[in-house]
Amino acid sequence: MMMESTPGPAPSHVVRAAEGKRFDVLGAHLVWKARGEDTENTFTVAVQSLSAQESIPRHQHRYAEVFYILSGEVEFTLFDGPNANTYTLGAGDSVMVAASSDHGIRNATNEQATLLDIASVSHQHFFDTVQREAPQWSALTPEETMHRVGEIGRKHTLEFWQPE
Repeated sequence: MMMESTPGPAPSHVVRAAEGKRFDVLGAHLVWKARGEDTENTFTVAVQSLSAQESIPRHQHRYAEVFYILSGEVEFTLFDGPNANTYTLGAGDSVMVAASSDHGIRNATNEQATLLDIASVSHQHFFDTVQREAPQWSALTPEETMHRVGEIGRKHTLEFWQPE
């Protein structure tokens, strides 16, 4: 009788500076340095680029997230109910976002900013789904596109804040 083998944990390995799986969809620019399949589905690591004046809208998810600023400068806003605290962060600064905590990021400069983003594998699953579905959205308005992204987010414990 032959036994089926189950795949074991991913082997230890090196990811060079120019390597990683790219995600360039709807203005989001990531390079996955560690994905769920590399970490026994426990966490992800991505290098995220924000172009001049680019932002990530206010949102929250049910998992914690850590950002480490590699280069440039960003305004990071943490929300506590109706209160918002905005911090200007530069290279070497980091921020820990608690699970279910609203947050947003803005590059208010004319230079690119680069961040290291460490999160749950659920974060990757959200981006993977957006990447699969986005090619079908070419005829949608920006509002309709954001609505679709929001629908995907809710399926992955991510909720975008909608202004009133």
